[in-house]
Amino acid sequence: MAFDTKTLTELGLTDEQVKGVMKAHGEDVNAVKAQLNDVVAERDGLNGQVSEFTKQLEEAKKAAEKDSEAANQVEQLQQQLKDSQKQAADSLAKTKLGYEVDSALLKAGALNNKAAKALIDMDKVSFGDDGKLIGLNDQLESIKNDNSFLFKATEPEQTKPGVKITPPGNPSNSNNDKPNLSSMSYKERVEFKHNDPEGYEQAVQAE
Repeated sequence: MAFDTKTLTELGLTDEQVKGVMKAHGEDVNAVKAQLNDVVAERDGLNGQVSEFTKQLEEAKKAAEKDSEAANQVEQLQQQLKDSQKQAADSLAKTKLGYEVDSALLKAGALNNKAAKALIDMDKVSFGDDGKLIGLNDQLESIKNDNSFLFKATEPEQTKPGVKITPPGNPSNSNNDKPNLSSMSYKERVEFKHNDPEGYEQAVQAE
């Protein structure tokens, strides 16, 4: 049912009553409209705040992600730098160790450094606090004993000039085989006596 003055008049209301009802109705309607407007305004305001918060949150997330990526990149670069420095130091130490071992093998008379070095347990060789090799000498001696063909033969001590070595055993009875002390210099006689005391005494008695 429509709510208007005609309807109210048909209901038997006087003009004054109709005006009063319409006035009251209008006030109610306006109050409701005002409330509705307030609700709409509040809703719009809340929506605006939500939108702003959402925007700020998204920006914050992006900033956090960006900062996180940058931080991760810096951390990764720092780790890569540390790894590179360690690899460089390890490589340098390994190269230096190999050089020192090669030098030691040459001094030991190795005929083939590569072959001799293959028999060395390099994990047991290192530098001491004094910078000298540790764990090589014992290995080297063992390798030389077991693989002498890899090293130069030790040369026998050369006979000193002017010294006549008498062979072991009894000296020959022939006077021609006995040293002639009279033909020796004083130095030769001293060396002869030192190297072969028994032969020297026999030579003295033969004179």
